[in-house]
Formats: sequence, structure tokens, C-alpha cells
Amino acid sequence: MATVWSPLAMTHLDLPPPIVEETVEFPLSMSHLDLPPPIVEETEIGLEAIEWVVPLAATDIISPVVTYIYPGEFDTLRVADPIIFSTVDLTSNLRRILVAVEIVTTGIQELVHDGLSFTSTYIGRSSRTVIENGFEYVVRRRQGWPTGTQVRVRVWAVDSAGNIENT
Repeated sequence: MATVWSPLAMTHLDLPPPIVEETVEFPLSMSHLDLPPPIVEETEIGLEAIEWVVPLAATDIISPVVTYIYPGEFDTLRVADPIIFSTVDLTSNLRRILVAVEIVTTGIQELVHDGLSFTSTYIGRSSRTVIENGFEYVVRRRQGWPTGTQVRVRVWAVDSAGNIENT
């Protein structure tokens, strides 16, 4: 059986004329985008008429600074010893500070401060005090430090420009 193809009627390609409503000035098929741009004389546009915009640049490129006060780097903590450090930002725009400790002798890592408050192991005996351009932390563990403990402190301080101090 042979397939017979009939020529395609071209009437579907002929578009109907645009519908014009009496209240509309232009046919509906026209829009403001179809209009040509207004004629502007070349003398109207000059360098003084162009508003130059400086690209957004971060004015704060300095990261927050964490300074450890006590203990020293290889000091061994007694049960009731505090960990004292400060976190400051020269622009006074600290956004979030997270603090964690690793008890070196056991390898246990604990979150101390989640950016809003101290965690349950540290909330009772620790403090965060406002100082110029930042905070001073005094961290004490509720159960005390295990005897002969060395602690590694990790601080992530982020300012509002997105600069991060990660020590």
C-alpha cells in the first residue's frame, strides 16, 4: 500500500489581522517594546551626563583577630582553670563567633559557644564580656577539666563583610 501525501495547505501560516479595540490606541499586537527609541541629538549625551557607578567593593577587608590570654600554647590546665581569649574586629561588626575545644589527652571535641550562647557543658561557669570592638571569653567547663589536660581552642569569628578568622 502506497502512502499518498497531499500538499500542505498554507492557510495556517497566514496570520489573521491584529484585533483592534476601540479604546486602544494601537493594535494589541504592538507593545511599547515595538516602538522605536526616541530621537536624541548627539550633543545631548556627553561624559558629564553619564552617571558613573563604582562597583561594589568591600571596604572591610580585615579579618577579626583572636588573642589568647590564658593558658599558653603548651600549658597544662588544672581542674578549675579558665581559658581566656578575646575576639575583636576593627570595624566593630562581628557577626558570629563559634568556639570549640579539643581535649588533647582524650581527643574529645566539644562545642563551647554556638554564636548565640554557651552550650550545656559550659553555660554555668563561662562568660562573654563586651570589650571595645569585640568580646572577651572566660571559658570554664562545668565538670572541670580532666587532670593534666592540654586543650586546643578553635575560634571561628566572622564579621559582617564575610571576613573569617579561623584559629
